[in-house]
Amino acid sequence: MATSNSSAASSSPSPATTSHTSSQPPSSEVEGLLSRLIHAGMGPISSIAKIIEKLLAINPGQRLYIVEQLFSKILGRETPIDDREVPFERLMNVLAALPREVSDKFTSRLIATFWQDLQHPTRYWPGVPFRSADGSNNSHIYPHMGASNTSYARSVTGSYQQTYSELPDPRALFRDLMERPTSQPFEPHPTGINSLLFCLAGLITHDLFRSDPANPAINLTTHYADLSPVYGVNQAEQNQVRTFQQGSLLPDTFADPRLQFQIPGIVAMVILFSRNHNYIARQLLSDAVNVAENYRFTHINGHDSPELSPQRTDELVFQTARLINCACYANLILHEYLRTILGLSSDTDFTLNPLMSPPAADPSSGNMVSLEFGYIYRWHSALSKEDAKWLDKFQISRRYHELRTRSQNASGQGQDRTTIFADILEDLHYTREEFEHGPVCMGIHRNPKSHAFNNIDLINILKGSMESVASRMGAKKVPTELAEVEVQGIRGARKVGLCTLNEFRRFFNLKEYRSYEEMLSGPGVAADPDVVKALEKHYGPNGIDRVELYPGVVIEGTKTDGLSLPYTTSRAILSDAVNLLRNDRFYTDGLNRHDLTVWGYNYVNDPSNAAITHGSVFRQIVLNALPEWDSVIGDPEFAEKLLRTPFRVPNQES
Repeated sequence: MATSNSSAASSSPSPATTSHTSSQPPSSEVEGLLSRLIHAGMGPISSIAKIIEKLLAINPGQRLYIVEQLFSKILGRETPIDDREVPFERLMNVLAALPREVSDKFTSRLIATFWQDLQHPTRYWPGVPFRSADGSNNSHIYPHMGASNTSYARSVTGSYQQTYSELPDPRALFRDLMERPTSQPFEPHPTGINSLLFCLAGLITHDLFRSDPANPAINLTTHYADLSPVYGVNQAEQNQVRTFQQGSLLPDTFADPRLQFQIPGIVAMVILFSRNHNYIARQLLSDAVNVAENYRFTHINGHDSPELSPQRTDELVFQTARLINCACYANLILHEYLRTILGLSSDTDFTLNPLMSPPAADPSSGNMVSLEFGYIYRWHSALSKEDAKWLDKFQISRRYHELRTRSQNASGQGQDRTTIFADILEDLHYTREEFEHGPVCMGIHRNPKSHAFNNIDLINILKGSMESVASRMGAKKVPTELAEVEVQGIRGARKVGLCTLNEFRRFFNLKEYRSYEEMLSGPGVAADPDVVKALEKHYGPNGIDRVELYPGVVIEGTKTDGLSLPYTTSRAILSDAVNLLRNDRFYTDGLNRHDLTVWGYNYVNDPSNAAITHGSVFRQIVLNALPEWDSVIGDPEFAEKLLRTPFRVPNQES
C-alpha cells in the first residue's frame, strides 16, 4: 500500500532540505520509473506500491521531477490530455505518499487548476439569450452597462484646460479650417473609396452615438453595434417598428428619426437591414428551417408537443431574426469595412478579426462608447461631390434646424413631431399620410398600398453611391451645407470637456505633434500654408498643444493607403472596433449554431459563396432584399462587380 503522509515524512529528508529542493534532470532510471507510473493503468493501488516505494527511495530532486512530469501529463494545458492514458487517481496516489511539504505544494496547484477550469464569473447565461430593446443585460455583472440613456465614457482626462474666452470662435474655425471651398476643384479620394463605404460608417455612427441635446454627456442609444437605428433604443421605439406577427418588421421601417435627414445612401443601407430581418424571419418559419430546428418556433418541444401561441412564436422569431441580422451586420463590419480601412484587397480572406481566439474575448464587463469617439467618427469631409450637391438641393441643414427648433417650442401648442415634419417637407410633396406609413427617404416615396419603397429607386441609390467617389479627407473638405452641424459639434466638444489633439495622441502612444506643419502634412502632401496661418491666428504661433481634439482630428494630415483617414483617427478606430465587438457577448459567445440556428449561422458565414465573397454576406443581403438587382443594373458582369467590391468605385482596382 502507499505510505501515509506521516510515515513517509519520517523516512524522508528533513523539511528544510525538501523545501529548497528543485527538480533535477532525469537519469535513465528516473525516466523508467516515470514511464512505469504512467503506464500502470487503472489497476488496484497494490499494483503500483513497489513503484511508489522506489519513487520515495530516489533523491528529492529527481522525485520532484517525476511528480512535475506526472502533473503535466494529467493536468497540463499545453495539449489535450488523454485521461485514459494516465488516470488522475495515479497522481493522487503519488501525492499521498510524498512528504507533507511537497504534497501541499502540488495540492495547491491542483486546487488552482480546478478553479481556473471554470469562468469567474460565468459568461454563458442561456436563460437570457436575446438582446434587450435598450441594450441592458448585455453584461451580467453590470446589467446597465452600455444601455441606452446612460453616460458616455471618457477615454482621456485633459490636463490642458482653456477658458471659453481663450478658445477660438467655432464659426471662424469652420470657415478657416474645415469648409470646402467651392472655388477649388473637388479632390477625389486617393484610393477610390466610394460614397457607400461612408454610408455604412454613417449607419455605425448613428448606431453608437445619439447625444442628449440637453446633456451631451448622455448617450440616448445603446453602446453596442446592435442595429438600434433599425430596432430602436427602448421597448417603446421597438414596438413602433414591429408588426407583432411572425416576427416581422413593418415594411422598410427604421426607428431612428435622425436618419430621415441623412443622404439617401445611409437610408438605403438601413432599409437593407430592415428587409434582411424580414427575409430571415420568413426563413425561420419555413419548413426547411423550423423542422430542422425541431419546430422550436412553433411548438413547445417538437412536432408532437403543444403548439406555441402566436405571440410566443412572434417573439421567438423576432428575437432570433435580430440576432442573425446583427451577426450579418458584424460580418459586414469585419469583412468589408475593416478590410477597406486596412487597405486589404477584396480577393483576400484575411481580415483583422476581433472575435478570433486566442486571445479569448471576455465580454463580462460590457461596453461603453466614449465621448472622444463620438467626434472621431464625424467624417463629413469624405462626402462625395454628388452627396454635397444633394445636401444643398434639399437644404438639409436648414430643415433639420427648423425641425429641432419647432419641436422644442411645440410643447403645449398641440403640434406633434409628425405634423411639424410634414410642414417642413411640404414643398417636397410628403404628406402626413405618408409619414404615418413610415419614416421618409428624401427624394423617393413609398408605395401607398404596400407602404414599401420602390426596389428600383433603392437600387439606383445604392448604385449611385457605389459609383460616386468619396472626397479626400483632411483640412478644408467639409461641405458648406454642414456648417451649422460642425459649429454645434465644436461647441458640444467643449461643453463635455474633450482633451486636446496631442493629449489624445499621447493616450494611444502616438508621437505628439510639435508644429502645425507636422500635423497637417502627409506622404507627398505638404501642409497648406493658408491653414497653417489660420491655426496660428486661432491658437497662436506656437499653439500646437492648444489645438482641440475637434476640429483637430478633422484637419490633420491623412494616410495614403486604405481608407486614407487622418492619422490619429486611423489608429483610434481600430481600437474602438476591436473593443466594440469583443465587449459584446452576442458576438463573442452568441455566434453559434444553437443561438442563430444552423441555417442562420450558415447564412451569416455564407459558405456556399466563400470563393466569391471571401466571407462577406453583403452580396447575399442585397440580392435577397432587391431581387431585381441584376436586371436594373443591366450588365450581369458589372452588377456582380458592384457587389463583390461594394466600397470602391467600379473603375478602380481592388
